[in-house]
Amino acid sequence: SSWAIGADGKSHDDRAGLLVTRTLLFAGEGSGLYVSGPGGGGKKFRAHDKQTGKVLWEMELPANASGTPMTYSLDGEQYIVVPVGARGVSGELVALKLTEPGSGTPANDRSDE
Repeated sequence: SSWAIGADGKSHDDRAGLLVTRTLLFAGEGSGLYVSGPGGGGKKFRAHDKQTGKVLWEMELPANASGTPMTYSLDGEQYIVVPVGARGVSGELVALKLTEPGSGTPANDRSDE
């Protein structure tokens, strides 16, 4: 069974793409397409400490994470891209630029705002 991490820090039976780095685990709350009703996905996207599981950062996406987060580098900057969408919501990609530790949280670089 696949799982996602809910707001309470516990796992629930839904699909969520994970991105693992050397020290972090990035995870959404799931798409909500496989579990209906309460607990069926959510809009939160979080960075967890890989060793402790502690939430280090979170944001609310414009819709549920609908795929696996990806990472890339451009001009020396590191980005994470999260596909989002839901029933009745058009799909889009949300790009987040990573910052140096201690300088703040990832910046939302959505080009449609």
